[in-house]
Amino acid sequence: MSVDYEPEGDFWRVTLEGPLCFMTFWDVWQVILQHPRFHPGASVLWDLRSADTGRVDRTAMNRLVRWVEGEVDLRRGARVAFVTSRDVDFGVARMYEMRVSSLPMEVCVFRAMPDAERWMRDGLVAR
Repeated sequence: MSVDYEPEGDFWRVTLEGPLCFMTFWDVWQVILQHPRFHPGASVLWDLRSADTGRVDRTAMNRLVRWVEGEVDLRRGARVAFVTSRDVDFGVARMYEMRVSSLPMEVCVFRAMPDAERWMRDGLVAR
């Protein structure tokens, strides 16, 4: 796992590998929250191209969504991008995108890193 701040675009780049679960996302969020550059509405680009969402079942997804709903004030105005390489991971990320679509943040799922980076910096989406 790596968590890096990208000053150009004011967002966090998180690279994950291997099997993912709820605690993976929670642990990363704790690192970001404790960083001096954190601010409410901080945007995050999740690079899941080397990750496996196979453990993110309905229970884990419900837990993840409830957790994000409970921290809506910290996420208001944020952009959240997911970049995946496998169809199943893309589907899981899209399911999350749909489940949080009523929250005051933008979520978008991508297959290509340049598209996600462009969206994080400029808000441009080419899907």
